Amino acid sequence: MKKKILCGMLAAMMVSGALVSCSNGGDTSTSTNSGDTSTSESTTEDGSAEASTPAASGTTASGVNIGAYTPDMEGDPYTVKFLFLLAQEGDHFDEIEQAASAVTMDELNIGVEFIPVTYGTIDSQLNMMLPAGEDLDWFTSFAANQGTYLDSGYILDINEYADYLPNITEWLGDGVGNCMIGDAWVNIPSNYERCAWTCYLVRNDILEDCGYTISDFDGIDLGDPEKFDDGAAKLTELFGAVAEKHPEMVVLNGTMFLGTQTGCYVDGLSDGFGVLENYGQTTTVTNWYESELWRDFAELNKQWFDAGYASQDIGTNVDSIEPILKAGNTFAGLCNAKPNTVPEKLSQTGQDIEVIKLSKTMLSGGNYGNGFCLSSASKNPEAAAAWYNYIFQSAEFNDLINWGIEGKDWVEDENGLAAYPEGADVNAVGYHNDYGWIYPNQMAGHAWEGNEPDIWDQYDEFNKGDVVSEAFGFRYDNRPVLNQVIACQAVNTQYQAAIVRGTTQDLDAAIEEYNNALYAAGLQDIIDEKQAQLDAWLASQG
Repeated sequence: MKKKILCGMLAAMMVSGALVSCSNGGDTSTSTNSGDTSTSESTTEDGSAEASTPAASGTTASGVNIGAYTPDMEGDPYTVKFLFLLAQEGDHFDEIEQAASAVTMDELNIGVEFIPVTYGTIDSQLNMMLPAGEDLDWFTSFAANQGTYLDSGYILDINEYADYLPNITEWLGDGVGNCMIGDAWVNIPSNYERCAWTCYLVRNDILEDCGYTISDFDGIDLGDPEKFDDGAAKLTELFGAVAEKHPEMVVLNGTMFLGTQTGCYVDGLSDGFGVLENYGQTTTVTNWYESELWRDFAELNKQWFDAGYASQDIGTNVDSIEPILKAGNTFAGLCNAKPNTVPEKLSQTGQDIEVIKLSKTMLSGGNYGNGFCLSSASKNPEAAAAWYNYIFQSAEFNDLINWGIEGKDWVEDENGLAAYPEGADVNAVGYHNDYGWIYPNQMAGHAWEGNEPDIWDQYDEFNKGDVVSEAFGFRYDNRPVLNQVIACQAVNTQYQAAIVRGTTQDLDAAIEEYNNALYAAGLQDIIDEKQAQLDAWLASQG
């Protein structure tokens, strides 16, 4: 196998370094802005060649909109270097790569070379490749690093190649503002659920054994001050009932807590250091960690910990709730939810899971940062852009990198969903990732079995949100206060876990010390910078 995935622990560092000088020349296989007027040939019954009707300007022969790009079908093919995440490399990964190249070769004369990475290797891989200017076109990135990439010259301004991305610009619409740092368009976000609501995942069998149904918890909204006390009381009563009837079980566990759910109750404006409270229904940037709601969350978690409902090692636990629920001795844990959370968690845990919804859904710009950047080391960014524009709408490509080879790794079932071949499971196929949320466009391809056939329509509706943040379309540029952000992140690492997990002895003293440390690290500078940028953006919107 020509490529192997590196294994290792997830690096916490950001890519940084000096400005890299990278040439965009060297491949002149494309011309620009002339439309596609080439002809293709088919064969008649007697074997003679017959020219087909020329493709319309700006479209391929099959009707895919390619904007201003003109494929050079006579020159040497261009190979896009594509770095993306996957769980593990399959035993026929090269076959999948070849199939993915075939998707675009006939109509664009562009193939692809995969550069697979895992969560444990992506940061270290990019830390090697980007400063060295290694050959690369598109790579998976996350919002926190993109300002550094831009300052270091590692990525291109996608605005320069927008004419080759008509499918992307149509899809993003006004949402492109969430992908901008200053005037630069820095990333193309993955197409996945943009909104989320906070929930408790609960074991339905234990819930019913304690005399409850999931409908008993309808209407809880911990983000609404008028509903907080009622919702908190219902949850406390439930957890007490489970603890009494099932003393052998841990009631609460996991690594997510109400005080860390920044994106579900406030617009965190990318990092949570200065937020818009009340589901983003304000334009005043404030300190979330001094807010009444954040303190209420901390007090509630401490109440549950002191009552013995939370795991007694929850202060140091690093396991997410899914494997904990799978082990079978825990009742509930916090999670972000979406329309298909119930079948998804059934698949992940093997338990009959239900969802207690705890918040509204809010549409903000926060979930537009995860996706793909265009590398400044690209030898032909016009071709790379045209390739991404094409594969974004391709069901075949998105299914290939997510599920593998149809007929070998997956089949389409009677509901039009992807499923394992008969008699197979995840251990019997050579490739299976289920990472659609970080791939270009999972919604172009198949959803997995267990989902409802209209799940992508449900996602589209879900992505409208119950509320839309006042800052939707705005993206905060943290570069002017990057040192303060890094310092505040260090403060979070030191103080936050004990407070939000309920394990601190003196809550008032801990919160005061935490906030004093944040301000000493430069939190007010961050809040002021965010407010200034937001005010300028709001003024520009009229």
